Amino acid sequence: MPGYDRRRLSLVGLLSLLFALAACAPADPQARVAESRAKYEVKLNGWLQRPVEEGQAAEAAAGASEQAASSADPGAASQEAALAKPDPRQIKVLMDLLVTFTGRKPLPGITVDISHADADGNEKAHRQHYVALAGMHRGAPQQVEVELDGWDLEDGDQFSVEVRQDIPEAERGAYREFQEAGS
Repeated sequence: MPGYDRRRLSLVGLLSLLFALAACAPADPQARVAESRAKYEVKLNGWLQRPVEEGQAAEAAAGASEQAASSADPGAASQEAALAKPDPRQIKVLMDLLVTFTGRKPLPGITVDISHADADGNEKAHRQHYVALAGMHRGAPQQVEVELDGWDLEDGDQFSVEVRQDIPEAERGAYREFQEAGS
């Protein structure tokens, strides 16, 4: 019965291969997302402050004038209006990102961590932002523009962007790809 032994060996070999393949792929959807995120790299090519729109600048100046008018010094109103700094909620920053993926199956998008620091490198703000990456291919860098508002910018400020790894379960709610994997 030499044919019987060959079939049994083939079956054992096939089952071994299936078990090995199953062991390589994480069964947990959250683990699959974490594994895919590890294959992304994000580089900040540059950033620039978007000009405050005229209507917003006029509102900021009017607010400063009203504030100065209520002070004891009548000349302060014109001085304060001239020195009015835009409200930080109105300052927009355009970031140019270069995203590279080296894995097998890309995610529809990833959440990046953005750090905003002053000229001395002290962190002023930290945010997460989801970047849609439809059509991302392995090894082919994709350039992405991200525009975010609400920055309190000063001369010498810096930004950095990263794909954070080893995200604790308690923080995964801030990362859209983990939320989508859980549903």
